[in-house]
This record gives sequence, structure tokens and C-alpha cells, in this order.
Amino acid sequence: MHQTDSVFYAELAPKEFQERLAACPVAYLPLGTLEWHGPQLPLGTDLLEGHALFTLAAKQFGGIVMPGLFVGPDRHVRKDGIDYYGMDVYIDVARSPAYYPL
Repeated sequence: MHQTDSVFYAELAPKEFQERLAACPVAYLPLGTLEWHGPQLPLGTDLLEGHALFTLAAKQFGGIVMPGLFVGPDRHVRKDGIDYYGMDVYIDVARSPAYYPL
């Protein structure tokens, strides 16, 4: 069987998973919101940063990195009787250079 140096749960064979977990019983779970970070960054930046950090930790200290989860809206605003959640908060961004246009 081919051994992998991967730390990603989804890439490990059952035996590799058991060996990694026996060596260091830690599972990292990247979490993040889908939110506006300006026009230059991906909407999933928070999870991508967490995934990168946990990958470094797992490679240096051991453990496995679970598939990331996007959770919750990042923000809620009520304007003119309308509720805006998450990325909808930035609906006016094309008309406003401000980070929080509402």
C-alpha cells in the first residue's frame, strides 16, 4: 500500500488515518464564514486561512485536518425594514467605496 505524507482526512486511507491518529490524537476543523473582504480577496478567505494554519500545525505537530465548514452569516443589518445577512450586507458596494456600505 502506498503511504502518503498527507495530513488531510479526505486523502488518507483507513490505515494511514489510524496511524496518524495513534501518533497524535488531534483533529483540526477549519471554520469560516463566507463574507466580503473587498474586491481583491476570495469570499472564503476565513476558511482558507484556517485551513492553511491547521495544515502547517498538523505537519509540524501531528494530527489530521478535517474538511472545512462554512458557518453562519458574518453580519446582520436591518435597513429600511429589510433584513440583510452575510454577503447581502454589501449589496450597495458598487455604489459605495466604504467597506460597510449600509
